Amino acid sequence: MRRQLVVVALTLLWARLAAASDSALLQLQVLEGSGLVQTAGSKSNRPLTVQVTDETGQPVAGAAVSFRMPDQEVSGTFKSGMRSEVITTGRDGLASVWGIQWGRFPGEMRIRVLAAKGPARAGTVIALQLQESAVGASRKTLRPAPTPRHSSRWRWIALTAGAAGAGVAAMAFSQGAPSGSSNSAAAAAPGIRIGTPQITVARP
Repeated sequence: MRRQLVVVALTLLWARLAAASDSALLQLQVLEGSGLVQTAGSKSNRPLTVQVTDETGQPVAGAAVSFRMPDQEVSGTFKSGMRSEVITTGRDGLASVWGIQWGRFPGEMRIRVLAAKGPARAGTVIALQLQESAVGASRKTLRPAPTPRHSSRWRWIALTAGAAGAGVAAMAFSQGAPSGSSNSAAAAAPGIRIGTPQITVARP
């Protein structure tokens, strides 16, 4: 009988100790990833790593750590293809995610991290930057060359000269020629003659 009472007492004691351990405060610290600068549209070659500790600074094993990407253009996906990932800490209290595919839009990003074990919770944010790729930046700097204005101007002059008649065109092009050739050009220009009108009256 006494032995059974001792076993029950020890069981209750262990339950209280476990409850006290689960209700202890958690601390979450970012070890790698904060302030990271990555290229938009690329795949990350560095992990995001956090550590979960208790209120005394000791690592907490078995804690569930969730990483959540923002629901906006400047974002990314984890190796699973989703915007959220859950990692369980080991004895060292560490949780890391690899193989992140960054989105193609540059800008500032804030990844939310939440650690939980029992009723205890802890949260933090990993702030990083996505910069535009060199290819995208060079495309913005390339602009089409402007169309020379003199080509359209000379085309307008040619059309005007043609509409003005052969005589005006001959005079416009003869300005740059020697003085002796101006008379020959004027003589070569065709003239317009108006004859005497004739009226014929027929018999009624």
